[in-house]
Amino acid sequence: MNPLDAIALGLATFYLAFVITRTHGPFNVFKTIRERWPMGGLTTCMYCMCIWAAIAAWVVFQVWPPGLYVIAAAGASAGIYRYTGADHA
Repeated sequence: MNPLDAIALGLATFYLAFVITRTHGPFNVFKTIRERWPMGGLTTCMYCMCIWAAIAAWVVFQVWPPGLYVIAAAGASAGIYRYTGADHA
């Protein structure tokens, strides 16, 4: 694994954990999961979800490496969006 892969894994982990714990998702799928199966707070805690998101990102990396870079790009854009405070405008 090279450094770019490690960065991509980190960004993908952030994105997956963020969308599952903080967004409604397409067709409210993540909101429904959080409401119906809270799993002891796993689906609402970003820190708790990160380990599972990291495992999912690693599996994507093993199966289809370009897919990881797509998720990482989404993570980078979401991180920049939140860092700049654009979501509070």
